[in-house]
Amino acid sequence: MKQVKLAGYATYRDPVLEVSFDYLANRQVKKSCSADRVCSLALLGKNMGPSHYILRFTLKAGDLETAAEDAGFERQDDGRWMTKYGPGVPTEPDAFSGRGWKGIRATTACGVWDPETGMHTGECVQAAIRNGTRSAVVDSEGSLGLDEPSTRSVESFRFTSKQP
Repeated sequence: MKQVKLAGYATYRDPVLEVSFDYLANRQVKKSCSADRVCSLALLGKNMGPSHYILRFTLKAGDLETAAEDAGFERQDDGRWMTKYGPGVPTEPDAFSGRGWKGIRATTACGVWDPETGMHTGECVQAAIRNGTRSAVVDSEGSLGLDEPSTRSVESFRFTSKQP
């Protein structure tokens, strides 16, 4: 993927989905909802090559355990979570938190297809976050890994609905 000049940040707000997050202003946010009303917000950039998105938030109903499983984590017999996607040794995710939510995340090795160089190993992000009533699964396709602007997008993510 070609590098693009960094721009300032903008804030994406969706009053229907009741979420917001910061994103690099030279990226776009693409919203899509499936027939079963699962909605995703994908960050897109210029010169992305074969990638479909840089980072994606998939909004979920349900608890953190369900979101973690959807994000590619598997609970072990001893209660710890471990990654289950990608080549290499499974890794234990780190706990992290943001604006009113808590979650787990890990960076894993993943296959990335480049039409010029073929298949190579990249870094993919897997995360599950929950605010007590809603969850989101966060993932990347590995072309950028979790660069600083993408990290800011994840860490600034906010469920904007009022808590009951």
